Amino acid sequence: AISETTKRQLITIGLPKKNITVVYSGINGSHRKAVRIPKKLASPTILYLGRIKKYKRVDLLVALFGEIVRKIPKSRLIIAGWGTEASHLTDIIMKSPLRRKISLVGPVSDKEKKKLLSQSWVFVNPSIGEGWSIAVIEANLHGTPAVSFNVPGLAESIQQGKTGLLAKNADDLVDKICNVLTDKHLRDRLGTNAFQWAREFSWDRSAKESLRVLEKTRKKN
Repeated sequence: AISETTKRQLITIGLPKKNITVVYSGINGSHRKAVRIPKKLASPTILYLGRIKKYKRVDLLVALFGEIVRKIPKSRLIIAGWGTEASHLTDIIMKSPLRRKISLVGPVSDKEKKKLLSQSWVFVNPSIGEGWSIAVIEANLHGTPAVSFNVPGLAESIQQGKTGLLAKNADDLVDKICNVLTDKHLRDRLGTNAFQWAREFSWDRSAKESLRVLEKTRKKN
């Protein structure tokens, strides 16, 4: 399983606990040795990068953005990715009075993704839950902290108060996003910790752990 969250879900549907081993997914670039917080965009920038699906609740982030702008007038929201809810989300954004402060950039290349992850001030995932979240770890690798709801998967990929912040409800999500945007010391501390956390997730480690599981299973049989 890719996380403890997924392991618990598998146990719930009847798989024996003793037969499940957690092997976290790796990310590319985690071999980097030194952390340097990248130069950020001039305006306080929130990034969502990933699939635009109903359960991801990107529309909720757009709805809450008005309250963020009320507190931080210069803030911006960038949404990168595509999915089944993208057309609906486009309609919502076009009808919003804040549409000039929201950028829906669609699918991005690997080079564009890295640029967005490194230049944004905070990565936000408003999902109802994930199995894990590679996107959070990828943002962390670029020194960008993450904020989400305290839900399965995301509560595991984000270390509360260390690599990012977890919110209990919509109002709390707004407050925590604003805290990261306005407090540079907090943002830099979270970003530095996030980079160190992300470096733990390499494909080499995932491969070695997977091979150990396979070898252990082979010996049993």
